[in-house]
Amino acid sequence: MRAAGEALILRNDTHLDQLTDKLREPRVRAAIEPMLLGLQVDQAIADLQYVYDLGLIRLDAYQNPVPANAIYAEVLPRVLNSSAQFGLHSERIRPDWQNPNGSLNPHQLLRNFLEFWKKDGEPMMATISYHDAAPHLVLMAYLQRVVNGRGRIEREYAAGSGRLDLLVVFGAQRMAIEVKVWRHKRSDPLHDGLEQIERYLTRLSLDEGFLVLFDQRSAAPNWPLRMSVSQARTASGLGVTVLRG
Repeated sequence: MRAAGEALILRNDTHLDQLTDKLREPRVRAAIEPMLLGLQVDQAIADLQYVYDLGLIRLDAYQNPVPANAIYAEVLPRVLNSSAQFGLHSERIRPDWQNPNGSLNPHQLLRNFLEFWKKDGEPMMATISYHDAAPHLVLMAYLQRVVNGRGRIEREYAAGSGRLDLLVVFGAQRMAIEVKVWRHKRSDPLHDGLEQIERYLTRLSLDEGFLVLFDQRSAAPNWPLRMSVSQARTASGLGVTVLRG
């Protein structure tokens, strides 16, 4: 499945061009963007049926829209963040996320991302047509460029939870990342995020994870001032690195 999705993206054939055009349609975007963000889809039944008939989504056991298959789960975000991936030249991705023995240094990887986000986050988001999901898509583009050819990213679209779960697999290493957005007139999502990533880590049998909180409030501090890295623990004592951007 992953190889087939990668082949589709690298070939960039007519089917992918048509998919890109379809994703720009307002009623398609209204279904796909909330799905990427882990939000409920608030859309007319007829429009949802249209996206379903296109073969882009299916309904899960709870009647929430999810990607139609494993290939689309990989291809949809890759198509949407392709402009960001093309803009991520090698000089923007420092190589020190890799240990001398070739293994992944997860903490350094996210510190590097935060430095990149401070400098290039705003202009990079401007290249993505799905504005609300732009932070998620830029993060996925960055991770994709890091692991490309040597690892993979597994995505879980948790409808109705307000989060996106990512798992970076690099050799035998697994790096669990949960992504949430702090929205206008909402409370700080840290508490909910720690509860949610605890469940994610428990399911994966991991004792450490990473929580990325994107502050998209209209009253958010100026761009560089909202960036920070801190340490937290879940209720059961699992370690979590919290990155705010």
